[in-house]
Amino acid sequence: MNLYKFLQNEHPSFGARLIGAACFSGVVNGILAGILVTAANNAKANDLNFQFFLFFALALGAFIYSKKYTLDKTAEIVEAVLEKIRLRIAGKIRGTDLQNFNSIGSSPLYTALTVDTQMISQTSGQIINAASSMIMVLIASIFIFFLSPLAFFMTVGMIGIIIGFYFNRRNKLNDSLTKATQMENDYFDALNDLLSGFKQLKLNSNKSEDFFETRIQKLSNEVVDLKISTTKSFNQVSILSQIFFYVLLGGIVFILPSISPDQADTVVGITSIILFIVGPITEVVGLGPSLAKTTVAIKNIYAIEQRLDSNENKSGQQPQTKQVAKYKPEFKELKCVGCKYSYPNADGHHSFKLGPIDFELKAGEVVFVVGGNGSGKSTFMNVLTSLFPLVEGSIYLNGRVLTDGEIQGYRDLFSTIFTDFHLFDRLYGVENYDQEEADALIRAMEIDHVTSICDKQITNRNLSTGQKKRLALALTRIEDKPIFIFDEWAADQDPQFRKYFYNEIIPELKRKGKTIVAVTHDDHYFSAADRIIKLEFGSVVPFQP
Repeated sequence: MNLYKFLQNEHPSFGARLIGAACFSGVVNGILAGILVTAANNAKANDLNFQFFLFFALALGAFIYSKKYTLDKTAEIVEAVLEKIRLRIAGKIRGTDLQNFNSIGSSPLYTALTVDTQMISQTSGQIINAASSMIMVLIASIFIFFLSPLAFFMTVGMIGIIIGFYFNRRNKLNDSLTKATQMENDYFDALNDLLSGFKQLKLNSNKSEDFFETRIQKLSNEVVDLKISTTKSFNQVSILSQIFFYVLLGGIVFILPSISPDQADTVVGITSIILFIVGPITEVVGLGPSLAKTTVAIKNIYAIEQRLDSNENKSGQQPQTKQVAKYKPEFKELKCVGCKYSYPNADGHHSFKLGPIDFELKAGEVVFVVGGNGSGKSTFMNVLTSLFPLVEGSIYLNGRVLTDGEIQGYRDLFSTIFTDFHLFDRLYGVENYDQEEADALIRAMEIDHVTSICDKQITNRNLSTGQKKRLALALTRIEDKPIFIFDEWAADQDPQFRKYFYNEIIPELKRKGKTIVAVTHDDHYFSAADRIIKLEFGSVVPFQP
């Protein structure tokens, strides 16, 4: 899809009026060139030539107004469209499930929301200028026709050769740019590995060197080589277009007087007009790389949206953005009956499988989930909170089967701290909170000397792993949800806070009627739980203390 169709599809007011303004700007620009050339041929000493001067002033004013209107209106429409696209994709990301989000990955999403939208924004004004320039070339060619039909056909023929040469190379260049975009996504993934795995690489020089040479440097070189090759191809088109115009000028100056002696007097005027259109034609041809990149960017954006939209068909769940009326249930009990989940692979097969799981949780209970690494504990937490869609089975809430339209309301019952939790910069979604209570929670977590909550803002998130988890615990308690999910919360805490968590925090939450499901390996504190369930290879097995 090209930029014109993209804007027409995304913005109803983009169309005839704006295109008309761009065409009018090109027409006036061509008329300006004709007026100047004609006035130059009729110039006399000490003669202002008021008639031509008046036409020139009127045409210049019309050109300035139409050009400004076209560029300003284009900027307004394009930025409105890009805002709409960014918000729409962000909304679809919020609406997709965790499985689909993981399958897409963060790099393509980041590229679509930043790099691709920036490319469209940067190119839109250039394309409008190019459209205006093409009209200017058309009008200037009409002036050439009146001066010399033969020169007109020579000019049109040369322009046709240039355009044909570009379109002959366009598909190959677009394929190269698409491949470069895919490789850039891989490069962003590699950079993410570099940042996330900084400590591991710092502690292993062989690993660091191997990773840099075989991943970072290799991908970087491949991207650079492909971009250089593509840019060189576009440069070739641009240079050839300029060569063709110089050949055209040579033909007008040296050959036209010999072929048609009666048109020798028009050579200066024709040459002047061609010199006027060289710039606009070069601008149009030079737009090729940006236009191709924009086409690829639009394809990427719609491809990402299509992958996000496919989640509705795969999971059977409606995106969160479609749930206008929120379902806000009270929590009394929930049951997982025959719940199964499996991780899909790229080849369509499934690797690790969880279930069937039969599980019951009542309000006010404290349940510990135990098991070895890879037993399915974290997967079970994702299924329990409905972040992963069930392959089979059902979740019952308060005796009723949970329906698709009730899933987000069900999720809102949980306050979670997963192993890969993220700390936001402020208390989002919390309408009212007790500042004194928040300060007390921060003090209880012994992090009041490094961070605080001020007007919902987290003053500092640059904390150690253990401090981040303690801050996350304070924030979840401020949210005050009915069910708390803790996935190995105490794993990064010192013995003092580990004891405080099991012996003080969990009993206090229980006294307040909260329900707790905690993944843990701390067998010394199993007595803090009402029940313990054990997972092995994705199935619940009898627990032996």
